[in-house]
Formats: sequence, C-alpha cells, structure tokens
Amino acid sequence: ASASLNLNLIKTINGKTVDESHVANLEDKEFTFTLTEMNGKGEKASPKKNGKTETITVSGKDGKASFSKLSYTLADKDQTYYYRIAEDASKMPKGFAKDGKDFYFSITVSDDGSGLLHLTSDSDALNDGMNGNTFTAEYALGHTFNNTYSASGELPVKGNKTINGLSPDKDVKDLFAFTLTEISVNGVPVEKPYTETVKTDKDGKFSFSSLKYSMNPDIANNPSGSVQYIYKIEETSYPKGYTKDTDLKYLEVTVSDHGDGTLSIQSTEPEAGYTFNNLYDAKGSITLKGKKTLHGRDMAADEFHFTVTETDDKGTALKVKNADGKEVDKVVARGSNTAASAEQDADITFSSISY
Repeated sequence: ASASLNLNLIKTINGKTVDESHVANLEDKEFTFTLTEMNGKGEKASPKKNGKTETITVSGKDGKASFSKLSYTLADKDQTYYYRIAEDASKMPKGFAKDGKDFYFSITVSDDGSGLLHLTSDSDALNDGMNGNTFTAEYALGHTFNNTYSASGELPVKGNKTINGLSPDKDVKDLFAFTLTEISVNGVPVEKPYTETVKTDKDGKFSFSSLKYSMNPDIANNPSGSVQYIYKIEETSYPKGYTKDTDLKYLEVTVSDHGDGTLSIQSTEPEAGYTFNNLYDAKGSITLKGKKTLHGRDMAADEFHFTVTETDDKGTALKVKNADGKEVDKVVARGSNTAASAEQDADITFSSISY
C-alpha cells in the first residue's frame, strides 16, 4: 500500500494572479520557497521521513510550481509528519514584500486494510484536496502565497513669473498666485480633483508640492500598465496694475511601473518650469495751476494764453515735428486765465499732462 502527495504552489501579487497584477517585467522575476520537515513543536526535524528539505522557485511568468511528491508506504502507518513551506525573503525581488505567513501542515498516515493508505492533515484546505482523491491514493495541495508589491515616485512642478517679458526687478513675494488642478485620469474627468494654490517667492519663482504616485491603486488597477494624468495650471491672483496671463498651461504625466519598486514618470513639463508673463502699465497725470495779475484795468476771460513746454535737464526745449513737418517746441499743456478785476489775481488752469 502506498500514497503520495503533490504540493503545488500558486503565486499571487497584491491578491491578484500574476497575469492580473500589471507588475512590469514580472516574467523575469523568481520567488524561492523551501519545504522543510519539522517536528511537532514547530522546529526543524531530525530525520524522520528522511528529514526532507527541498527548495524550488516560482517564476513570475506563470506563478506556479510544484515540489517533488511526498510519498508514503505501509511503513509510515500511524505516523504523523510535520512540514513547513516558507518563502525566502533574502531572495525577494526589489519592490516585493514576503508573504508574512509560512504554511505549516501535518500529514497523518493510516491504513484501511484494503490496500490503500489514507492521508489526513490538520490543514482544512489540504484535507479538502485529499478527500477528493481518496481512490487514487494520490493527493494534491494547491497553496497560495501572496506577495505585496509596491512602487512609488513623485514629480516636482515649478514655474516662473516674468513682467513684460523680463524677470522681476523688485521683490514680488506672495504677489502672484497660481493654481494646479487635476483634470482627468486616462481621459476620464475627475470628480474630486486634486488642487493646490501657491504664491511666488521674492524672485518670482513658485513650486507646487511634488505630485506623488504609487503602484496601488494607480497602476495595479489599469490593464495597460500605465496611467495618464492631465493637470491645468493657471494664474489666479495678481496685483493691480498688472494684466493677467490668461494662457492656461497643461501638464500631462504618464506613470508606468519599472518592476523594481520604482515608477517611470514622464511629463510634458518644460525643464525650466512653466512661465507666466504679466504686462505692467502704470499711468498718471498732473494738472498745473497758476495766477495772472493785470494792473490798470480789468482782465477778460481767456485774454491771455500760456503753454508748458517739455525740456531736457538743461532747460532746452525738446522739439517735435508739427503737421507741416516743421520742428516746433514740444508743448505738453496749454492754459488760459479766468476773468478778474484790475489788481486782482486771475486763475490759470492748464490741461492735464499724462504719463
């Protein structure tokens, strides 16, 4: 009489089969397991059933492997054997965490007197498998070991403020604000988008918090193995006197797995960051006033006329060409008097001078 047990292992990643896990280059990965005969106290056994120890590897290509058969004969009748299957953490590929639970089980051999040996176990799963094969005297165990795979990465996003095409020539700390908003993931609009608003530093530079990505759930739930994110960046606050830069900037980010615990993050962000340019135009005007006094008679309104001429720093009048092409003094304002009695001051009001 004899009986044997096939020990089959199944590898899952994050609770999914290797085909569904979307881990990059998984077919190149190997996971190592060792079957060791133990004693009833959970210690490695002295040779009892040949002190069996066997190490196998499970390929990430199909996620399955089998130990050699455990075989029993009539000489093993009424004996109980204890085993442990453990994953070797020292040989774990990068980015993967060992299944924290080693699998312990026992096999008890009995004889029903009909020429067949029966195998029973303290493992319910193992018993279920063996009970279905009572009449072949060959039993099978399919035990699943699950690994956690994680990968992460981040992307810094920055920008610059220019004024009339040039870097600011004064402190602009907190004067301008910019907002980054998540628009879509793989072309699907985001209901509750990530958003952040930041302000410029004294030199006009600004930086958002780094955009963080992870394998779970960003990529693990996507059959293509990559995810595309689209964000918009816009100017949302600026001081008086400046014209807003209405040009929206769009940031496209594609995230995929390297298969080694790191992510590939590719983006359309310019190397120097996004530049927003504001136009600044300050305006002002002045209205000059004066007094005119006439002695000996009354003064009629608009009897006297006055001009204000722009000069250089030496008092020489600047010249401009009139409609006839002739050079004349650059007059920037004109004025005339109000009516006044003799010996009394009349007001002179000039037109405004604009800057």
